[in-house]
Amino acid sequence: MTANTVVYIIDGDGKLGKALQSLLDNYEIEVESFTTPEFFLSNTSNDRESQSCLLLTLSTGCQDGLRQVRTILDARPALPVIVLCNTPDDNLRRQYVDLGVTDIVSKSMIDAYVFTRLSAIFPGAQNLPVIEPSTMNAPDGTLVTIRMIGPDDAEIEQQFVKTLSERSRYLRFFSGLRELPEYLLRQLTHTDFPISYALIATIPAPEGERQIGVARYTPTLKKHVAEFAVVVADDWKRAGIASQLLRYIIAAATVAGLHQLEGLILRENWPMIKLATKLGFTLSTENKLDPTIIKVVKFLR
Repeated sequence: MTANTVVYIIDGDGKLGKALQSLLDNYEIEVESFTTPEFFLSNTSNDRESQSCLLLTLSTGCQDGLRQVRTILDARPALPVIVLCNTPDDNLRRQYVDLGVTDIVSKSMIDAYVFTRLSAIFPGAQNLPVIEPSTMNAPDGTLVTIRMIGPDDAEIEQQFVKTLSERSRYLRFFSGLRELPEYLLRQLTHTDFPISYALIATIPAPEGERQIGVARYTPTLKKHVAEFAVVVADDWKRAGIASQLLRYIIAAATVAGLHQLEGLILRENWPMIKLATKLGFTLSTENKLDPTIIKVVKFLR
Protein backbone atom coordinates (compact mmCIF):
# COMPACT_ATOMS: atom_id res chain seq x y z
CA MET A 1 0.00 0.00 0.00
CA THR A 2 1.35 3.38 -0.96
CA ALA A 3 1.93 6.13 1.59
CA ASN A 4 -0.88 8.56 2.53
CA THR A 5 -3.60 6.27 1.19
CA VAL A 6 -7.04 7.26 2.44
CA VAL A 7 -10.42 5.60 2.08
CA TYR A 8 -13.37 7.96 2.37
CA ILE A 9 -16.69 6.51 3.49
CA ILE A 10 -20.10 8.15 3.20
CA ASP A 11 -22.38 6.23 5.54
CA GLY A 12 -25.61 7.72 6.86
CA ASP A 13 -25.84 5.79 10.15
CA GLY A 14 -22.08 5.37 10.62
CA LYS A 15 -22.22 1.63 11.34
CA LEU A 16 -20.37 0.45 8.24
CA GLY A 17 -17.85 3.26 8.57
CA LYS A 18 -16.88 2.13 12.06
CA ALA A 19 -16.59 -1.51 11.02
CA LEU A 20 -14.44 -0.74 7.98
CA GLN A 21 -12.29 1.66 9.94
CA SER A 22 -11.54 -1.06 12.48
CA LEU A 23 -10.70 -3.48 9.64
CA LEU A 24 -8.54 -1.14 7.55
CA ASP A 25 -6.67 0.25 10.53
CA ASN A 26 -5.01 -3.16 10.83
CA TYR A 27 -3.33 -2.48 7.49
CA GLU A 28 -2.45 1.17 8.20
CA ILE A 29 -5.01 2.47 5.70
CA GLU A 30 -6.41 5.83 6.79
CA VAL A 31 -10.20 6.05 6.90
CA GLU A 32 -12.37 9.18 7.03
CA SER A 33 -16.13 8.86 7.48
CA PHE A 34 -18.89 11.32 6.51
CA THR A 35 -22.66 11.24 6.78
CA THR A 36 -23.62 12.95 3.48
CA PRO A 37 -22.05 13.74 0.09
CA GLU A 38 -22.36 17.45 0.85
CA PHE A 39 -20.51 17.08 4.15
CA PHE A 40 -17.80 15.05 2.41
CA LEU A 41 -17.30 17.62 -0.36
CA SER A 42 -17.18 20.58 2.01
CA ASN A 43 -14.62 18.96 4.33
CA THR A 44 -12.16 17.42 1.86
CA SER A 45 -10.08 18.58 -1.08
CA ASN A 46 -8.99 16.95 -4.31
CA ASP A 47 -5.27 17.09 -3.58
CA ARG A 48 -5.25 13.43 -2.41
CA GLU A 49 -7.40 11.90 -5.14
CA SER A 50 -4.54 9.91 -6.66
CA GLN A 51 -4.17 8.07 -3.33
CA SER A 52 -7.82 7.80 -2.30
CA CYS A 53 -11.17 6.27 -3.10
CA LEU A 54 -14.72 6.68 -1.84
CA LEU A 55 -17.12 4.04 -0.56
CA LEU A 56 -20.68 5.36 -0.83
CA THR A 57 -23.20 3.44 1.27
CA LEU A 58 -26.85 3.59 0.26
CA SER A 59 -29.10 3.21 3.29
CA THR A 60 -32.33 3.06 1.26
CA GLY A 61 -33.01 2.01 -2.33
CA CYS A 62 -30.16 1.78 -4.80
CA GLN A 63 -31.91 4.25 -7.11
CA ASP A 64 -31.53 6.98 -4.48
CA GLY A 65 -27.77 6.92 -4.94
CA LEU A 66 -27.79 8.11 -8.56
CA ARG A 67 -28.29 11.73 -7.49
CA GLN A 68 -25.58 11.41 -4.82
CA VAL A 69 -23.13 9.97 -7.34
CA ARG A 70 -23.78 12.83 -9.79
CA THR A 71 -23.17 15.36 -7.03
CA ILE A 72 -19.87 13.74 -6.04
CA LEU A 73 -18.48 13.10 -9.51
CA ASP A 74 -19.43 16.54 -10.78
CA ALA A 75 -17.16 17.95 -8.08
CA ARG A 76 -14.50 15.18 -8.06
CA PRO A 77 -14.52 13.48 -11.49
CA ALA A 78 -11.17 11.72 -10.92
CA LEU A 79 -12.15 10.15 -7.58
CA PRO A 80 -12.77 6.36 -7.73
CA VAL A 81 -16.23 5.69 -6.24
CA ILE A 82 -17.54 2.30 -5.12
CA VAL A 83 -21.26 2.15 -4.34
CA LEU A 84 -22.42 -0.23 -1.60
CA CYS A 85 -26.01 -1.38 -2.02
CA ASN A 86 -28.29 -4.03 -0.53
CA THR A 87 -29.45 -5.63 -3.79
CA PRO A 88 -27.56 -4.48 -6.88
CA ASP A 89 -28.60 -5.96 -10.23
CA ASP A 90 -27.09 -5.80 -13.70
CA ASN A 91 -29.38 -3.00 -14.89
CA LEU A 92 -28.60 -0.85 -11.87
CA ARG A 93 -24.87 -1.61 -12.19
CA ARG A 94 -24.92 -0.33 -15.77
CA GLN A 95 -26.59 2.91 -14.68
CA TYR A 96 -23.96 3.55 -12.04
CA VAL A 97 -21.04 2.60 -14.27
CA ASP A 98 -22.42 4.90 -16.98
CA LEU A 99 -22.28 7.71 -14.43
CA GLY A 100 -18.61 6.96 -13.81
CA VAL A 101 -18.48 4.81 -10.65
CA THR A 102 -15.83 2.11 -10.40
CA ASP A 103 -18.28 -0.56 -9.26
CA ILE A 104 -21.45 -1.28 -7.31
CA VAL A 105 -21.09 -3.99 -4.65
CA SER A 106 -23.51 -5.78 -2.35
CA LYS A 107 -23.07 -4.62 1.27
CA SER A 108 -22.98 -8.24 2.40
CA MET A 109 -19.86 -8.85 0.31
CA ILE A 110 -17.85 -5.76 1.14
CA ASP A 111 -15.84 -7.30 3.97
CA ALA A 112 -14.63 -10.12 1.71
CA TYR A 113 -14.12 -8.03 -1.43
CA VAL A 114 -12.88 -4.71 -0.11
CA PHE A 115 -9.17 -5.55 -0.44
CA THR A 116 -9.60 -6.84 -3.98
CA ARG A 117 -11.38 -3.62 -4.95
CA LEU A 118 -8.82 -1.38 -3.29
CA SER A 119 -5.86 -3.21 -4.79
CA ALA A 120 -7.29 -2.57 -8.26
CA ILE A 121 -7.70 1.15 -7.56
CA PHE A 122 -4.64 2.34 -5.68
CA PRO A 123 -1.42 2.74 -7.69
CA GLY A 124 1.29 0.39 -6.45
CA ALA A 125 -1.02 -1.66 -4.21
CA GLN A 126 -0.88 -5.35 -5.01
CA ASN A 127 -2.29 -8.50 -3.41
CA LEU A 128 -3.82 -6.74 -0.42
CA PRO A 129 -3.56 -7.32 2.43
CA VAL A 130 0.22 -7.61 2.45
CA ILE A 131 1.17 -8.94 5.85
CA GLU A 132 4.65 -7.97 6.93
CA PRO A 133 6.73 -10.96 8.09
CA SER A 134 6.65 -11.52 11.84
CA THR A 135 9.07 -13.43 14.03
CA MET A 136 8.93 -15.61 17.12
CA ASN A 137 11.57 -17.24 19.26
CA ALA A 138 11.48 -21.02 19.40
CA PRO A 139 12.15 -22.64 22.81
CA ASP A 140 15.80 -23.14 21.84
CA GLY A 141 16.17 -19.47 20.91
CA THR A 142 16.03 -19.93 17.12
CA LEU A 143 14.39 -17.00 15.34
CA VAL A 144 11.43 -18.26 13.30
CA THR A 145 9.95 -16.06 10.55
CA ILE A 146 6.27 -16.32 9.65
CA ARG A 147 5.28 -14.82 6.30
CA MET A 148 2.95 -15.16 3.35
CA ILE A 149 3.75 -17.89 0.86
CA GLY A 150 4.41 -16.97 -2.77
CA PRO A 151 5.25 -18.52 -6.15
CA ASP A 152 8.97 -18.14 -5.44
CA ASP A 153 8.58 -20.53 -2.50
CA ALA A 154 7.82 -23.57 -4.67
CA GLU A 155 11.28 -25.08 -4.10
CA ILE A 156 11.28 -24.80 -0.31
CA GLU A 157 7.65 -25.95 -0.14
CA GLN A 158 8.50 -29.06 -2.14
CA GLN A 159 11.59 -29.74 -0.03
CA PHE A 160 9.53 -29.28 3.12
CA VAL A 161 7.04 -31.96 2.04
CA LYS A 162 9.81 -34.34 0.94
CA THR A 163 11.55 -34.16 4.34
CA LEU A 164 8.39 -34.80 6.36
CA SER A 165 8.30 -38.25 7.92
CA GLU A 166 6.00 -40.81 6.33
CA ARG A 167 3.65 -40.50 9.29
CA SER A 168 3.51 -36.69 9.10
CA ARG A 169 2.71 -36.83 5.38
CA TYR A 170 -0.02 -39.37 6.09
CA LEU A 171 -1.54 -37.24 8.84
CA ARG A 172 -1.51 -34.18 6.55
CA PHE A 173 -2.52 -35.67 3.18
CA PHE A 174 -4.29 -38.89 4.32
CA SER A 175 -2.07 -40.75 1.85
CA GLY A 176 1.49 -41.92 1.22
CA LEU A 177 2.27 -38.95 -1.04
CA ARG A 178 6.04 -38.40 -1.09
CA GLU A 179 6.26 -35.14 -3.03
CA LEU A 180 3.83 -32.63 -4.47
CA PRO A 181 2.74 -33.07 -8.10
CA GLU A 182 3.46 -29.99 -10.21
CA TYR A 183 -0.18 -28.90 -10.42
CA LEU A 184 -0.62 -29.17 -6.64
CA LEU A 185 2.66 -27.38 -5.92
CA ARG A 186 1.54 -24.49 -8.09
CA GLN A 187 -1.87 -24.41 -6.40
CA LEU A 188 -0.35 -24.36 -2.91
CA THR A 189 2.09 -21.54 -3.68
CA HIS A 190 -0.37 -19.30 -5.59
CA THR A 191 -2.96 -18.04 -3.11
CA ASP A 192 -5.75 -15.56 -3.89
CA PHE A 193 -6.93 -13.64 -0.84
CA PRO A 194 -9.74 -13.54 0.25
CA ILE A 195 -10.55 -16.84 -1.50
CA SER A 196 -7.45 -18.63 -0.25
CA TYR A 197 -4.50 -17.76 1.98
CA ALA A 198 -1.34 -19.42 3.29
CA LEU A 199 1.57 -18.69 5.61
CA ILE A 200 4.88 -20.46 6.05
CA ALA A 201 7.34 -20.60 8.95
CA THR A 202 11.04 -20.49 8.02
CA ILE A 203 14.42 -20.46 9.74
CA PRO A 204 17.83 -19.34 8.41
CA ALA A 205 19.73 -21.99 6.46
CA PRO A 206 23.00 -22.09 4.49
CA GLU A 207 21.01 -22.01 1.25
CA GLY A 208 18.89 -19.06 2.45
CA GLU A 209 15.73 -20.30 4.15
CA ARG A 210 14.43 -23.62 5.36
CA GLN A 211 10.66 -24.02 5.58
CA ILE A 212 9.60 -25.72 8.81
CA GLY A 213 5.83 -25.20 8.77
CA VAL A 214 2.85 -24.13 6.70
CA ALA A 215 -0.80 -23.31 7.35
CA ARG A 216 -3.51 -22.36 4.91
CA TYR A 217 -7.20 -22.10 4.23
CA THR A 218 -8.85 -23.00 0.92
CA PRO A 219 -12.43 -22.58 -0.32
CA THR A 220 -15.08 -25.28 0.02
CA LEU A 221 -18.30 -25.79 -1.92
CA LYS A 222 -20.17 -24.03 0.88
CA LYS A 223 -20.48 -20.25 0.71
CA HIS A 224 -18.33 -18.35 3.26
CA VAL A 225 -16.80 -21.61 4.52
CA ALA A 226 -13.13 -22.57 4.09
CA GLU A 227 -11.06 -25.60 5.02
CA PHE A 228 -7.83 -25.17 6.98
CA ALA A 229 -4.69 -27.28 7.22
CA VAL A 230 -1.45 -26.93 9.17
CA VAL A 231 1.69 -29.05 9.35
CA VAL A 232 5.09 -28.57 10.99
CA ALA A 233 8.41 -30.32 10.32
CA ASP A 234 9.00 -33.34 12.55
CA ASP A 235 12.02 -31.83 14.31
CA TRP A 236 10.10 -28.61 15.08
CA LYS A 237 6.94 -30.03 16.63
CA ARG A 238 5.94 -28.86 20.12
CA ALA A 239 7.73 -25.53 19.56
CA GLY A 240 4.55 -23.44 19.37
CA ILE A 241 4.81 -22.98 15.60
CA ALA A 242 1.58 -24.75 14.63
CA SER A 243 -0.49 -22.75 17.11
CA GLN A 244 1.03 -19.45 15.94
CA LEU A 245 0.42 -20.28 12.28
CA LEU A 246 -3.16 -21.35 12.93
CA ARG A 247 -3.89 -18.18 14.93
CA TYR A 248 -2.81 -16.09 11.94
CA ILE A 249 -4.94 -18.20 9.58
CA ILE A 250 -7.99 -17.68 11.80
CA ALA A 251 -7.34 -13.92 11.79
CA ALA A 252 -6.92 -13.83 7.99
CA ALA A 253 -10.13 -15.82 7.46
CA THR A 254 -11.99 -13.41 9.73
CA VAL A 255 -10.66 -10.39 7.80
CA ALA A 256 -11.65 -12.11 4.55
CA GLY A 257 -15.26 -12.17 5.69
CA LEU A 258 -15.54 -15.93 6.05
CA HIS A 259 -18.17 -17.26 8.41
CA GLN A 260 -16.65 -20.63 9.24
CA LEU A 261 -13.38 -22.57 9.19
CA GLU A 262 -13.45 -26.34 9.20
CA GLY A 263 -10.90 -29.12 9.03
CA LEU A 264 -10.78 -32.90 8.67
CA ILE A 265 -8.36 -34.55 11.09
CA LEU A 266 -7.50 -38.22 11.44
CA ARG A 267 -8.78 -39.46 14.78
CA GLU A 268 -5.31 -40.72 15.67
CA ASN A 269 -3.85 -37.21 15.23
CA TRP A 270 -4.67 -36.23 18.80
CA PRO A 271 -2.09 -33.35 19.00
CA MET A 272 -3.89 -31.58 16.12
CA ILE A 273 -7.31 -32.23 17.65
CA LYS A 274 -6.04 -30.86 20.98
CA LEU A 275 -4.64 -27.72 19.28
CA ALA A 276 -7.85 -27.09 17.35
CA THR A 277 -10.03 -27.32 20.45
CA LYS A 278 -7.61 -25.04 22.32
CA LEU A 279 -8.11 -22.40 19.61
CA GLY A 280 -11.90 -22.56 19.76
CA PHE A 281 -12.79 -25.28 17.25
CA THR A 282 -15.54 -27.69 18.20
CA LEU A 283 -15.96 -31.32 17.19
CA SER A 284 -18.67 -31.69 14.55
CA THR A 285 -21.12 -34.58 14.26
CA GLU A 286 -21.53 -34.03 10.48
CA ASN A 287 -18.90 -36.53 9.36
CA LYS A 288 -20.34 -39.94 10.14
CA LEU A 289 -19.22 -41.80 7.01
CA ASP A 290 -15.64 -42.45 8.09
CA PRO A 291 -15.07 -43.19 11.80
CA THR A 292 -11.31 -42.61 11.37
CA ILE A 293 -11.80 -38.90 10.61
CA ILE A 294 -12.97 -36.11 12.90
CA LYS A 295 -14.32 -32.82 11.59
CA VAL A 296 -13.60 -29.67 13.60
CA VAL A 297 -15.40 -26.36 13.07
CA LYS A 298 -14.84 -22.79 14.20
CA PHE A 299 -17.50 -20.12 13.70
CA LEU A 300 -15.96 -16.74 12.91
CA ARG A 301 -19.11 -14.59 13.16
